[in-house]
Amino acid sequence: MFAFVIDNQVLNPADSFSPILLNYKGIELLVLPVMAPFLTELVVANFVKQMQPKQILPVHDGYAKSFFLQQRYETYGPYVEKLGIQFHYLTEPGQAVIL
Repeated sequence: MFAFVIDNQVLNPADSFSPILLNYKGIELLVLPVMAPFLTELVVANFVKQMQPKQILPVHDGYAKSFFLQQRYETYGPYVEKLGIQFHYLTEPGQAVIL
């Protein structure tokens, strides 16, 4: 599994939540897998709590029906916002995050 760090501001861990990624704790933007056969909401929540990024861009959710995607975002968004992390609710094609 390869993780990518871009300009020391963006971490894309691919499908990995490896402890070695904690070297990037506090990174500006974490590209976060939020849906996959191997994931549970608890695993994602624990990884976010450990990583403490400033912002989250959810990914791996493009195949979900819009109602399920909305439900998932309504679960993750408030949780991470309580941790002081901005959660980007990108639900429409063409939406973007600018750092």
